[in-house]
Amino acid sequence: MWAKETSIGFESRKCRDRNLKHLQGKTIFDLGCGNEKVVPSAVGIDIVGMAADLKLDLSDAQAMYMFNSEIADTVFSSHTLEHFTDTEGILKSWWRLVKPNGYLILYLPHKNLYPADGNPDHKHEFLPEDIIKLLDSFASYKLIKSEVHSE
Repeated sequence: MWAKETSIGFESRKCRDRNLKHLQGKTIFDLGCGNEKVVPSAVGIDIVGMAADLKLDLSDAQAMYMFNSEIADTVFSSHTLEHFTDTEGILKSWWRLVKPNGYLILYLPHKNLYPADGNPDHKHEFLPEDIIKLLDSFASYKLIKSEVHSE
């Protein structure tokens, strides 16, 4: 369970080891990287944060259209999507970047584990099935794993 007293940021540290085999490609985007990329070789993209290689406003669904489609082996995002109003548009733009047989890895605060008042900047609360239903509406993909972690 999330608690203000124990949250120290660097959310990608909490999930990095679970994803190492999917973070080995040539082109990895870490969207919303903040001050630390999930792996050093990733292209960090954020509007703020010291780890950003490219400063972009990811809240704009058109921001990632500067990149060609199907360019990334992996698109990784940890605790970013919940900050944006246009969830569907942004998720579509992120999915467009993923190569065939590539990976979209999303870590989001779970609606039942992260208190609604925990971060006033959050525009959405999600359950895993919310994201799956959204992806089903526009993407053809194979779900590898959907897990809930409370640590």
